Amino acid sequence: MSEHHLTADGIRKALRITRMRALLLFVVVEGAVVYLSATRAGSIGNAIAIAIATAVALTIGFYSGQKRVRTQLASYTLTVEPDCIRRRVNGVSDIELTRADIRAIEEQPSVGLTIYGHGPAVVAVSIDTEDYDAIRQQLAGWHSVEETDRRS
Repeated sequence: MSEHHLTADGIRKALRITRMRALLLFVVVEGAVVYLSATRAGSIGNAIAIAIATAVALTIGFYSGQKRVRTQLASYTLTVEPDCIRRRVNGVSDIELTRADIRAIEEQPSVGLTIYGHGPAVVAVSIDTEDYDAIRQQLAGWHSVEETDRRS
């Protein structure tokens, strides 16, 4: 049995991605709020008040979300046993796949592995997981690994 976690660089990279996605969402939502409030609020003062209120709400949500995501990334634990792989993340249901449960393994070279079970169970193994190459090698002994170039 071996336990693996995300590397510090992997956690930083994942947090950077979530920040960029949140920033994009913030810009889109605030743009829509400013446009709609400016065209329908009746006064520029009302439009500014509405834009500030939504900006504050989105910012609070962003910071609480980042804290939760950071905690979840730090808790990511992948346990690989001779005939079983298990993924644990705080606040998310555990996923366990036995060797016999695996129906497909896909690898995106710059992202990592996606392990599909029979049914809805899917385990993702980031390329930024400790001992990624050893995990990949063991899983390749369980099932063929298909390389894909799909964007995540």
